[in-house]
Amino acid sequence: MAAPLLKYALGNSASTTSSASVSNVATSIPLTSSTNFQAATVPGEGMALLDEGNATEELAYSTGLSGASLTTPLVNRGLEGGTAQAHSQSATVKGILSVGMWNDLITSLLNILDQTTGAIKTSLSLTTPRITTSINDSSGNEIIKTPATASAVNEVTITNAATGNPPIVSATGGDTNINLQLRAKGTGKIDVDAYFQTPQSYSPSGAGTATLLLAGGNDHEIIMPAGNITIALSDATVGMKFLVSILQDGGGSRTVTWFSTIRWAGGAPTLTTTGSKRDTFGFKVTGSGTYDGFIVGQNI
Repeated sequence: MAAPLLKYALGNSASTTSSASVSNVATSIPLTSSTNFQAATVPGEGMALLDEGNATEELAYSTGLSGASLTTPLVNRGLEGGTAQAHSQSATVKGILSVGMWNDLITSLLNILDQTTGAIKTSLSLTTPRITTSINDSSGNEIIKTPATASAVNEVTITNAATGNPPIVSATGGDTNINLQLRAKGTGKIDVDAYFQTPQSYSPSGAGTATLLLAGGNDHEIIMPAGNITIALSDATVGMKFLVSILQDGGGSRTVTWFSTIRWAGGAPTLTTTGSKRDTFGFKVTGSGTYDGFIVGQNI
């Protein structure tokens, strides 16, 4: 392994001599004694100063101990502007904290700390951070919890927007079709301040069938063709509520065959006969194939 940017220091008072000569291409430094080198965060890993005070002085980074030798890949020899050197037997080997190590640490800390005050920066750019349990407020109280799901492939994407456009919360991920759930706790309900939905529009050709896709929303508009139509439903679920708005064509007097036997509040309605006028009805799915219906507005 090459020397990392943030390097360990070898154990306290880690100092000895080489037990044999070392060439400038050697990948290990044999030690007379490994005492204190064992006490490094990872035994034997850290910055070593070789031949201190001599012309062959060298900084090398050890990745660990192999027996009584420091493992020093060739890319870890001659660090901090130096070059790999040959060392005779009994060359000094000392664990140190170098200027380069200290400066690399400061440079890394400046990614999150203000250099002038030492305080955490108020604006941090994080790429794919991992949040283990939750995002908390300034008092340490949970705002958003982030439980982990093994082998998760689907997620939520939040997209911001320019002036005049709404931000978007989307279900995204590996699956082709993904539902997005909002789930209350216990007997709690989903409380929405304001609700807006673009109606799904249907315009059968001739005396055709308009199949309302209830899974796509609860607001449906049928633009009548020059003929009478049949209304069918797709994906009806017990408890679901939805609106159906029927707009007469210019000729008017078109009729519909409803999707089922409906229990109408106040009796079954008669569609508006006036051309280009609208009737709106509300429905609730009360069982498999059973519906309650009521008039919202007519001849509008």
